[in-house]
Formats: sequence, C-alpha cells, structure tokens
Amino acid sequence: MTEETPFRPSSKKGEIRAAIATTLLNEIAAGKLTAMIVRAADFYGPHARTGIPNLLIFDKLAKRAKPMWMVNDSVKHSFTYTPDAGRSLVLLADRESAWNQTWHVPTAHDPPTGKEFIELAAREFARPGYRVLSRPMLKVAGWFDSDIGELYEMLYQYESDYVFDSTKFVKAVGFQPTSYSDGIRIAAEAYRVAPQ
Repeated sequence: MTEETPFRPSSKKGEIRAAIATTLLNEIAAGKLTAMIVRAADFYGPHARTGIPNLLIFDKLAKRAKPMWMVNDSVKHSFTYTPDAGRSLVLLADRESAWNQTWHVPTAHDPPTGKEFIELAAREFARPGYRVLSRPMLKVAGWFDSDIGELYEMLYQYESDYVFDSTKFVKAVGFQPTSYSDGIRIAAEAYRVAPQ
C-alpha cells in the first residue's frame, strides 16, 4: 500500500475510513481546508497496550503464556513501531510543505511473516512456540471478548500479504524507520523492565 493506493474497502470500518478520507481530500482540493492524512500500519512497540502484537504476542510471552497469531502465519504483515510514528507526526506537522498531502509514517520495509515476528519476540523471552487462531476460533472468541469481536472484521489483513510502503516519507524527511529486530528487542525489554 502506498499513499496513492485507491480505496477499496472490504469491511464496515474500511468504508467509514474511506468516506472520511474522501471527504477530507475533496475539501483540501476545493481549498476549503488545510489538512493532512497520516496513516500507519498496525502498531507495536514499548507500551503500545492495544497494538495487536502487544496483546497477542508480547503480553502473552511476558506472562509465560503461548503467543498467538491470527489466521495465516506465513504471510508478510507490516507493523509501525510506535516511537517512529510519534516522532514522524511532529516532523510532518512542522513542515509547511507536508500539509495538504497524504503520508505513510515510517514503517520498516520487508515485513516479517507472522511466524518470523513471533520467533523474533520469542527469542527475547526464551519461550518458543505459538498458536495460530483460525477464523472459526476468533468468531467464537469474539462472542466473549469485544476486543476480539472488533478484530474479526479486519481478519482479511492477516490472510494475505499486508505490506505498507513509507518510501515517500523516508525520501522527503530522511528518517529511517526502526528495524523489526530492533523494535521487537526494545518492546520486549520494556515488558521485562516494567510488565504491562
């Protein structure tokens, strides 16, 4: 996905996001609004309490439980490291030339598969092994846990490669995103120092 990827929503949440973005872009084009759209992939990182990897992987490993992945662990999935996202918002807001555009915050290229992400995290906790949650399992779990219920609609993002491209930001600002190996190591360390 790049900033130019057309909107093709396949979920209720996606339809709402597309409608909001289209309205903003139309107002910007009409000269009625000065704004920018800034997107991130799913979040992970130290203290990213609601990030999917934090909930399903880091929290579990820190509690000596088996980490989990959703639907398909063999496809690539981009994640944005939260400190990079925060820093990039400040950098964009301070740049006059950044306004009235769409941006993807810096997100490491060549994302790992679910299996690779979990293996990197598990190494930090010396706890191998994980389970993959199937669609039917998540459907049933959603009846009892509203957070999982909300995720169910977005499972299509875990069934095939989900690759987020932030080349535009990297070239414009010169900011290199944190690598997955470094980001996972730092996130794991935050759990060891101060469990969530």
